[in-house]
Amino acid sequence: MLSRRNLLTGLFAVTGSPRLTRLALPATAADGTPEADIDVVATLDGTTAVDAADLAELARERTRLGAGWLAGDQRPTGVFYYIYDPESDLYEANDYNEVRHAGTTYSLYQAFGLLRDESVLKVAEDAGDWIRRSMIPVRAAGRAFLDIQNGDTSLGGQALALVALLERRRVTGETDADELILDMAKFLLWMEKEDRSGRFYFSFDHGARRKLETPDVVYYPGEALLALTRLAQQFPDGPYLEVALRAADYLVHRRDGDIPQLGRVPREDHWLTIALSELYRLNGDQSYAKVAYLQADTMISNQYTAENADPERIGGARRDSGISYTSTATKGEAIVAAWGLATFTGNKKRADRLSLGAQRNAQFQMRVQYTAENTARYVRPDRVIGGWAGSADNPAIRIDYVQHNISALIGLSHLTVDGDLPIATPLVDTET
Repeated sequence: MLSRRNLLTGLFAVTGSPRLTRLALPATAADGTPEADIDVVATLDGTTAVDAADLAELARERTRLGAGWLAGDQRPTGVFYYIYDPESDLYEANDYNEVRHAGTTYSLYQAFGLLRDESVLKVAEDAGDWIRRSMIPVRAAGRAFLDIQNGDTSLGGQALALVALLERRRVTGETDADELILDMAKFLLWMEKEDRSGRFYFSFDHGARRKLETPDVVYYPGEALLALTRLAQQFPDGPYLEVALRAADYLVHRRDGDIPQLGRVPREDHWLTIALSELYRLNGDQSYAKVAYLQADTMISNQYTAENADPERIGGARRDSGISYTSTATKGEAIVAAWGLATFTGNKKRADRLSLGAQRNAQFQMRVQYTAENTARYVRPDRVIGGWAGSADNPAIRIDYVQHNISALIGLSHLTVDGDLPIATPLVDTET
């Protein structure tokens, strides 16, 4: 097992204290906020009617800005500085999270799909290459995405690494990673429990060669379901849809009781919502749509509105400890996915409700994004612009904060401009 000390002297090749000021590297790719030919203040005003076209255009520009922040945060190895503190101009140089690296890589490929900007693709490819280099063979079980800090492979890490490489395949048309993707899929299938119940082990310890029930991360199963669904979309002759249906049956009907019958969700889970919204398109199971809508409706009911909040809070996700900008963004991803599902099924009334929820969410996201207009007080504004803080009380930028925000904005832009989300051609067309 590799220790964090080995990580410092090996893969990342850095020295010094755990937090490192990046004095020798250039400023971020974004030295200012892109000028959209729209009234930004009016477009982001949550108290007035939404101008959907202007909001989608601004979301596109703010996606570009966010991708630019990630470009400036990337290291020569393809990994990113995990956290940046704008108040001290210091970077977290030692700690890392392979699940969030995979999710960030996915969002960059999504950004390329929207923007068709080769500079964005270069950042995504470098991050994707790190995923490829982090694969290790597992006897009779394909290849696994190694968490080099812990010497294991997490279910979520494997799943999101697959999602990232499958998104690359979709947006570029490249199939050179297919052998690796299928090997990774083999490992993911191997992690299903032996009773074939749709339940999965949560990690694999490579040193002990043991499948483990830990860490019990509630979002890992939804991430695994999304990977299986995307595999079924792109490799329809494989076994992936069958396994996805088992996993969905467990998550929808058994893990927390029968959710469609209960009529309420046990927790807000954006990965599960995205996965079910797409899986419905492959087999038309009404229970998947019902749970996706229950998730999104719950998230919208927990948004601040003009009726219960000051204007700057409208669209933010209510929490006891204040608004988490990242939690708000993940809700945006889920609401967008459910909006896409309602659009696909032709349910206009539901689509209108979900689209407004997603638009208010996006307005909030873009109001709190770091831009040229709100970063002058920091030591290096050029290193801040394009990112997102964790919350009003936490100015630090972490890679997944940016990931979730741009993913939600990308989905909103596609739905507004293209009329649907850019996913696999559906096999069924059943109105819900």
